Amino acid sequence: MKNLSFKYAIILSVIASFKCVNAQVGIGTDNPSSSSSLDISSQNTGVLIPRISLTATDLSSPINNPENSLLIFNTAQNGSGKNAVFPGYYYWSKKDEQTGEWIRLSLSQEEPWRIQNTTNAATANDQNIYQQGKVAVGFTDTDAVSGKQMEIKGDFKTAYERVGQSVGIETSGAVSGTQSLNLYNRNTQISGRGTTIDMTTSNITLRSGRSSVLGSSVGILDNRLNIGARNDVASPFRSLLNIDFNPSSKEMTLYSIASSSPILTGNHFKSEIILDGARGIKFNFNTNGATGNEVNTDSYMFPRTIGTKGQVLVVGDIPSGASYTQLEWKNIADLKSDSHNKINYSNQIQETGKKWMNGASIQELTTEIILDNSKNSIVLPKELELSPVTKIINVRLIHQESTRIANNVLSYNMNAREVIMEGETLPKGKYYLILEFFENK
Repeated sequence: MKNLSFKYAIILSVIASFKCVNAQVGIGTDNPSSSSSLDISSQNTGVLIPRISLTATDLSSPINNPENSLLIFNTAQNGSGKNAVFPGYYYWSKKDEQTGEWIRLSLSQEEPWRIQNTTNAATANDQNIYQQGKVAVGFTDTDAVSGKQMEIKGDFKTAYERVGQSVGIETSGAVSGTQSLNLYNRNTQISGRGTTIDMTTSNITLRSGRSSVLGSSVGILDNRLNIGARNDVASPFRSLLNIDFNPSSKEMTLYSIASSSPILTGNHFKSEIILDGARGIKFNFNTNGATGNEVNTDSYMFPRTIGTKGQVLVVGDIPSGASYTQLEWKNIADLKSDSHNKINYSNQIQETGKKWMNGASIQELTTEIILDNSKNSIVLPKELELSPVTKIINVRLIHQESTRIANNVLSYNMNAREVIMEGETLPKGKYYLILEFFENK
């Protein structure tokens, strides 16, 4: 009977203890606060939190499956980078049922910024501060560690303002297609004065000027380099130098524009040098017309090749459908002249502008002949259009190799087309033959 009574007493004690746990628990007090599950009261002791050694913030070890908000005191310094742990209080923050991380409780004495020239932690927002680590602005926990002393994701502006002057650097990248970087040194008292460098995704522009209507600029846009200067309203004059490159046609164009109108309409002049990979070098000069509608007054295309010895560059024909004159290399012997003071190296008869005593016009004709052997006579080529009544008044023979000149004619026979030189034996070789004659009608 006594044993049964003892068992009942034990059961009643256990039931009573469960009831106490489900209510507020007080340690060191008989009246625990109703707002807490555990109320610890002491005048000279504290609560000792479990002390463990963590390995990294992203590892729960040495605790298996810690509960959300579990509090510990870490005694070790382990890990590296953003997952490093240091001695101090940490609590577990669950991300899901399988993962989480240790979050360190922030302490005021852990302020990372220090007052300059001291090791004291900064305490106010008007102090000069420093930090030895690298600063990343606009970063998230998924971004790689920056290798820069300071790196900013997003637009920024730094400027210094003083009376009459503003110096700064500014970015603008929020709107796609209009991103830009601006460097400037402006006069804030007179509009337009100062220097700016503007860089966009496709353009670089350098501007320098004394006012809004007087200045110069250098710009790079896609495949174009632009250098320009303009005068003021009192004398509206602008000049531009541009270098364009066209990848599709492989053309490079160097051109300048001089205009008496700041908006380049009406009376202005434009000169161009175009390097055409397929055709050669083209020179243009345009005048009197708006940009894109100039009147082409002169245009020449130089050939891609260089001439050979004895050739000269001459004006050729205008190619079909082209607006320029093609320059080409020609042999001297293939050229003709309209002046009697020039040698006509062709088979065409030309007027010398002189008259014979009977009033007949004196004409001139030039060609090349070849002597196979040394002799003192020559036969006029059949392609020379000379009639039997032709009277020769002068013959000049120029030996092309030695430049020896022979002009002493003994006689000639137009029926036989033979000219006999007086007392001379001409060496064999190639000669220039120049005849002066008139038709004895």
